[in-house]
Formats: sequence, C-alpha cells, structure tokens
Amino acid sequence: MSDRPQNDDPQSISEQAADWLVLIRAGDMSEQERLDYIHWLKRSPAHVQEILELVSLEQMLRDTHAGGLVSPPETDPTDAAKVLELPDLEMPAEK
Repeated sequence: MSDRPQNDDPQSISEQAADWLVLIRAGDMSEQERLDYIHWLKRSPAHVQEILELVSLEQMLRDTHAGGLVSPPETDPTDAAKVLELPDLEMPAEK
C-alpha cells in the first residue's frame, strides 16, 4: 500500500487529491501506485469529486495562463480530461 495519507476529513481529501495529481502529472507512477490510486478513488465519491475539481482548476489556469501554467507545445490540452482514465489492470477477486 502507498504511504499516502488515508484520513477522510475534507482538508485531508484535498491534500490527498493534490498529491495524487502531482504524481499523475509526473508520469512515473509504479503499478502499485496506480492500484493505490484506483483504490483511493473507489473509497469515496468525494475523492473522485476532488480530483475532478483540481483538474478543472488546473485547466482554467492553463486557459488563462495564470500562475505560469502554460502547456508546452507538445502537450495535448485534453489530457487533463484523462485523469480518471484507468489502466487495464488485472484486479484480484474480492472475497
């Protein structure tokens, strides 16, 4: 399991989502981190909502060039919508 915090209070969920988004954007998630991310998303609709809100804010900042967030030319701006696109992973059967 990942060493990510697992507390569910609202502030913590925001921090967890930000941590996940940074890791996703870095593009070097291990298979275990991908599984941990999937499990984290499945734990609560609030987790999914927080990720979607962060991605929306990120895209808004890119669109307005605020905060120095300008996509490099090779970056597809629609990638932000793929934050919940999950890899094909074989999940163990739940008991």
